[in-house]
Amino acid sequence: MSYFSRKEMSSYVGTVCYTLGVDKQMHVNHDDCPSGKDDKKRLYIKRTPDSFLFYCHHCSQSGYYRTVDKLIRASELVVESTPEYSTYKDIAEELSHYNAIGDMDKWPIQAKMWWLSYGLDDKDAKRHLVQWREGSDPRLWLNAAGTAWQGRSFDSNPRRKYITIQVTDRLPAMFLSRTSRDCLVIVEDIVSAYKLQKAGYDAMCLMGTNLRHIHQLQTQLYKSVFVWLDNDPAGQTASTVVVNKLKLSGIKVRNINYVQPKEASFKHIERLIHA
Repeated sequence: MSYFSRKEMSSYVGTVCYTLGVDKQMHVNHDDCPSGKDDKKRLYIKRTPDSFLFYCHHCSQSGYYRTVDKLIRASELVVESTPEYSTYKDIAEELSHYNAIGDMDKWPIQAKMWWLSYGLDDKDAKRHLVQWREGSDPRLWLNAAGTAWQGRSFDSNPRRKYITIQVTDRLPAMFLSRTSRDCLVIVEDIVSAYKLQKAGYDAMCLMGTNLRHIHQLQTQLYKSVFVWLDNDPAGQTASTVVVNKLKLSGIKVRNINYVQPKEASFKHIERLIHA
């Protein structure tokens, strides 16, 4: 299967899709279709609350165009203390044994395209034990290096878009690369940590913006540390706090004020870290 580039999809979003309502679908001619001229409107486009889904029935190209993917901080969504905790504990147990759907080809198309849109593939999904779980509340579950599970819903009106199940708070969520141990990149969310690790850098996911003592201990193992939190006002305020804490500890630290790491291309990640 081949995929639309974001540039290709943006041309449709900006011209023909802007009036499309949520959960509505339209079909248009696929300009420059690889399988030949399309004059039968074989390109289907569906709008969801935070994206447009693309699929061409002529050439089988697919695409996932994110419009809103606002970071939801894990600290606001941890479910360990709720009355439903026993249910979530069972879910975590099931996921830890890889008993949900780990084969990306069997995920719903929206979940699959969301994952692929960040430059991640089926090998990355297996490496991080990412699984689709069916049931009354179907979600794509991300593993935070054994410290937590976070489930993302793709329903139009979910009760909560993200749910986080805390497994342990005694260890930091560390994602170690095989190429370089010279620097550590501190991020907020799990997918950003996956992306940094794939780019060849060690990443530590805060699952929020709070730098705790267990996180500071890890930073002391590195020659340099980069703080790359969300670039919204809350994230940048938190970045300043984290950077100042690390400087007081004598750590060589630099702040990166750019889009969420998961939104950056691999080339951009390398340029920003080696700037």
